[in-house]
Amino acid sequence: MSGFDFADPESGISGSLRPSGIAVVFDHDDVLAASTQAEPHLNGDEDETNLRLELDGASLNVELVPLAAPLALGDGLDAEELTVCRVLGELEAGGKVRPISCLGIRSKGGAGDASDGSLTRSIAVAFSDGGILALDAVRPHGAQTHAEEEIVAAFADPEGTATAFAETLLSTQYDGEGRQVRATLELWPEQESVPSPYRRAAGTIVCGTSLALGERRLDIAIFRWSMDGTPGLGRYEVLSSAADA
Repeated sequence: MSGFDFADPESGISGSLRPSGIAVVFDHDDVLAASTQAEPHLNGDEDETNLRLELDGASLNVELVPLAAPLALGDGLDAEELTVCRVLGELEAGGKVRPISCLGIRSKGGAGDASDGSLTRSIAVAFSDGGILALDAVRPHGAQTHAEEEIVAAFADPEGTATAFAETLLSTQYDGEGRQVRATLELWPEQESVPSPYRRAAGTIVCGTSLALGERRLDIAIFRWSMDGTPGLGRYEVLSSAADA
């Protein structure tokens, strides 16, 4: 199953559907609906560009129109493909129908949610110019330092030219409940470019919530991002042990 993320700055509606079936829909910073076992319906469309998602209290119908070739994150069978899309559709909730028109990201594949106690972090950002940034990070259970965290990140510009990174530094600020509220990224390309040897991105939370997944906790949020002066919106999620959260 595919997943998608979107955030409409005009309407304040945003949402995320992960390939695992986790889904949440926000109205500004309020949670309209959420599920850990969502099953989207294909509107007669085998390539999963037209989806209907029924959640308790909300019905979401969207068309995902790809704007560029997919960006690969990772290698081999665990690689995830992310595609910048134009998201068109509507949300029905509380007896009202509200239009959606914005950029978003469709995702396919990936390793799925870790079940071995690892701390995982995932970022996917659609920038206003059509660029895309994606990151996955895994810190093994029992790891003592950030140096033990494995991070893979990739970026594609609006023309679809991809950049892989030799080193990625992710710094996150958390609130009193252990939920991510701010983040900065330093992205060092495999071949340094001139005049800037690295790219820097920063993000702050727009809305977020926490979902219980057995002995795990998922903190899923929509962040407002900026990279090299270009604004963007996208998902930042953290999956951790409930005991550590």
